[in-house]
Amino acid sequence: MLRGKSSRCVAPRQYSFWLRCCCCPQLCWRRPRQHGSIVGTVTDPSGAVVSGAKVTITNVATGQTIELTANSAGAFNSGAIAPGTYKVQVFGQGLQPS
Repeated sequence: MLRGKSSRCVAPRQYSFWLRCCCCPQLCWRRPRQHGSIVGTVTDPSGAVVSGAKVTITNVATGQTIELTANSAGAFNSGAIAPGTYKVQVFGQGLQPS
């Protein structure tokens, strides 16, 4: 007969782990999530930054859009987005659609 906390607790924990893996495999083997981001700096034709420019990022396949505003340095960052093809549009003072 074995005595001590470790001999009594190890087996139930091991069974619990394997039981979770058999019943809910997504809890034990998670596939890493894939994502990226779109970052940039908005500048006018002369190279000056355009602060406050509106940036629209649209997923071509789903039509989902993200609307951002460039900061005082003209920078923007979409944050985490799923892989795919995106259309980026920028609207601001001194900018013309191309």
